[in-house]
Amino acid sequence: MSDLRTNDDFFEFAKSLTHIRVDDLREFFGRFDIKIPLHVHRFVLRETIYPEVFEEMRYAAYSDELKYRLRKFRDFPIFLYENLIDEQDLDFDSFRYKELLFDVLFVNRDMYELTSLFFDKLKQLRDKTETEGVNLTYDTLYEALRPVFYQVPGFLDGIPQSEMKETLVDACTLGELRGLGEKYDVKIPRRINKKELVAMLAAKLRLTEEERELLEKKSVLDIEMYAKEKGFKISTDLKKADMVEYLSFRLELYDKESREDTHNYDVPLLRTRQVPWDEGPSSETEVSESSMTSEKESAEADENEDVIVTPQPADDTGEDEIPIESMAEETEAEIEDEESPEEKITEQEPSADDIADHEEKIEEKPGDKAEKDTLEQAASVSEEAPSKPVHKEKPPQEEEETEMTDSDEMRAALDEKIDEIIREYNHKKRRKHILVSILIVVIVLIVVAVGYGLLYYNYIDYGNLPFGIPVFWE
Repeated sequence: MSDLRTNDDFFEFAKSLTHIRVDDLREFFGRFDIKIPLHVHRFVLRETIYPEVFEEMRYAAYSDELKYRLRKFRDFPIFLYENLIDEQDLDFDSFRYKELLFDVLFVNRDMYELTSLFFDKLKQLRDKTETEGVNLTYDTLYEALRPVFYQVPGFLDGIPQSEMKETLVDACTLGELRGLGEKYDVKIPRRINKKELVAMLAAKLRLTEEERELLEKKSVLDIEMYAKEKGFKISTDLKKADMVEYLSFRLELYDKESREDTHNYDVPLLRTRQVPWDEGPSSETEVSESSMTSEKESAEADENEDVIVTPQPADDTGEDEIPIESMAEETEAEIEDEESPEEKITEQEPSADDIADHEEKIEEKPGDKAEKDTLEQAASVSEEAPSKPVHKEKPPQEEEETEMTDSDEMRAALDEKIDEIIREYNHKKRRKHILVSILIVVIVLIVVAVGYGLLYYNYIDYGNLPFGIPVFWE
């Protein structure tokens, strides 16, 4: 391990380990009793598929709804990353996954207590593996490494309990929430009964047995009001947020303390394309070709201050690729252009020297006198006009995000209303079928009774009715 001293040395070492077979890695980690939390797997998986998810051509083909939900890409649970791989048919890079996994392990080597023996044996395993290896699918790789990963108490699918509700409500659709529940053997219903509601409240609010018994005697409406007073909004008709609470209740997360992720993720991340709505670097280190190019251009601009660099327009990738922030910035630029005519005049104003040169070159003609007066007036405006900062209101960029969030909630509420109407319609339809069936049975019985009575009266026992019924028409 003498040649591995800095993190950069470890990162270079990790690149040489990507050809090791995953089965050998699983056995190697098992030999050193190394277990990796699922939230580390979530980070490595996210950064592995990042370039594929935001590849230019692929991103342009996404629906507006998916583009909006991808704004929460960094906060997705593992389940949503796996869905993206399947639904978008992403090319999973298993070599990149293994490199990132080793990078995270190496920068957290003290936490995992990796000794020089570990690295010596890892080098031996690397040298013993002669084949270059093949790129594995995600399912194959994860199935092989599954015994290495474990779920930390207080986390769900790689997300800490404290962030779970906010993340899942914004990132998941109703169907994806149910799919996440099924992944952990929890069937999330659309509606719960009073008993389950009381059980959820008892677990969430840590009620005593006496308090629980008092709740059971109340009506559903009173129980919901009680929960609201305690700061826990819940209903028997489960909406998105209620579904997350139900999932937490069924997985007994209320009884587990929320923990924080203490891992260091300061590893090289190769980004072929910035996320459209990124306004700056994230908390994690990002190594991208675009950022390196920008730094180089900035250095060249500093060396030659006289050179005026004209910003190049962005590539035209279609209207669907324009993010909300870019639209807001363009709107702001237009407002600035409209609201600061003085700045435009100042930029195009001739200097006093230019006016003097112009006066020397032109002859004093009656037609040119107006032009000279105009130039002198412009020069005086340039010298005397104070440069006042123009205070402009920036367009509220969060307003569109709020509208989209409200739209998503309205869509969910509309779906629930439609389901309620469908359930009511089906109930009425079933009731109608039952009534029609009963009416048909009654009519058939009447017809059979009348037919049997006529047969009995005319042929079996002429002049008499069956069962001793008197002949009332004689």
